[in-house]
Amino acid sequence: MALDTARFLTQVKMKAALPTGRFTDSEILEIAYDVLLTDVQPMIINIREEYYVKKTNVTVSDGYNTYPINTRALGLTLRELKYIDSASQINNLVRLAPEDINDSQSGKPYAFYLEGVNVILYPTPNESGTLVQSYFQRVSKPVETSSCAAITAIDTATGIVTATPPSTWTTSNSFDLISRNNGNDTLAKDLTATAVGGSSITFTASNLPSSLAVGDYIALAGESPYIQVPDELISYVTLLTCVDLFESLGDQTAVQMAMAKAEKLKEGLARTLIQRVQGESIRMKPMI
Repeated sequence: MALDTARFLTQVKMKAALPTGRFTDSEILEIAYDVLLTDVQPMIINIREEYYVKKTNVTVSDGYNTYPINTRALGLTLRELKYIDSASQINNLVRLAPEDINDSQSGKPYAFYLEGVNVILYPTPNESGTLVQSYFQRVSKPVETSSCAAITAIDTATGIVTATPPSTWTTSNSFDLISRNNGNDTLAKDLTATAVGGSSITFTASNLPSSLAVGDYIALAGESPYIQVPDELISYVTLLTCVDLFESLGDQTAVQMAMAKAEKLKEGLARTLIQRVQGESIRMKPMI
């Protein structure tokens, strides 16, 4: 079973031998989140084995060419873009430089360019369609398990999920569903609830993923009771978190020792993660 934040905090405190009361649990988790965003997730993505890839379908309207990049995309970057036209044909979109756009044509989009946080389709659509954004989803912020709700039962017909939510949760919040399994994937994100009670939360039944299971968690959108990395990387995240804590304490000797251990661990992890399917290499799709 994956390591929840309670067990992660125990490991950090044990390995760092932190002075009692020097850091709160929330402060340690904030440091761990910085480590995830600046060091660990970029390292995993650079292995180019499709970790953290998600897709979002955006409805394209006739005459409208500007569509925001999904706000959960790490660094607001995209893996790729596809356009599904009115005949349900899937088309890969090519990227153009903004300076190459010198007209205001309309038609079926075959390309795009970027403008701030938006994708601009070219030419401007003259039909309805679907823009498929593929992106690397940013890991959720790790929070204490008491800030989330463990699922004990699921009614797929009514959408009622049995779990005891924090008293501050209401229907005005947005929620994520987090898997308890290795990697702790976000199974569904930014869900709204029609009811939040003392022992259950009601969602639209069709929004509950089929993979949702007892033991998974409900969390506020963008949060997680787990460190969202493959289980094998938890020790690496722990060590890097200890490094930042040692720096805060001004213990340079401990910093150097922890960094050396983390670098050695990183080398082994890279060999493990670098090819997820050992028996097959990636091949180009044949032209027909």
